[in-house]
Amino acid sequence: MNQVKKANYHHGNLRQALLETALEALASESLDKLSLRGLAKTLGVTPTAVYGHFSDKTALLMELRTLGFAQLSDTMAESLEALPANSRAEDKVKALGHAYMHFALEKPHLFDTLFSWNPDFERITPECIEAGVCSESMLRDTLIELIREQGAEATEYQASVASFSAWSLVHGISTLLKTGSVEGAIYCDNWPETFSSRHPESQARVIDHLLTIEIEGLKVAVTKCQEAD
Repeated sequence: MNQVKKANYHHGNLRQALLETALEALASESLDKLSLRGLAKTLGVTPTAVYGHFSDKTALLMELRTLGFAQLSDTMAESLEALPANSRAEDKVKALGHAYMHFALEKPHLFDTLFSWNPDFERITPECIEAGVCSESMLRDTLIELIREQGAEATEYQASVASFSAWSLVHGISTLLKTGSVEGAIYCDNWPETFSSRHPESQARVIDHLLTIEIEGLKVAVTKCQEAD
């Protein structure tokens, strides 16, 4: 982080400045490199002033996690708003999937704060829980809409399984892309070059194909459940 000139922060805005500086740092640095003392140095304030707002790094990361989940939800919501009003549920599911992956690749370190950093449960705040469930609820509601388009009503269990399945696929793709595993498989001549981020249009088609497979599988599952009933 680049050090800036010392500034006089009122009690109310130092906390916000710390969060904004931490988010900027996560744009290029991993969680391991983020520290309260480093933020204090960047902002030109004393460590004591920082600890007056965040008792430890976990408290800071919890706030960042809350903000990150809110940003992820906003990104996903915007993808739905960009669709035509009469879009089918499966188009909405695909839009949500692409938005999730875009967020993971554009903000990898913040994404890690959401899903790779695991605090003790007692440190998780109500605000973080509320922000965290928003994106999953958005996906679940869209999948319920998809199931209804197949002429069925989803039980809570069925909706949860559908969400679990779709989330697992999208999160798995995001992780493989983010960690360079896909590029590694291509380098080893195991997968075609068209899967590479060096060919964004063809890679997007591959991802869209994977999402289609997931959606069609859910449709089949709904049909089988109807037949069983």
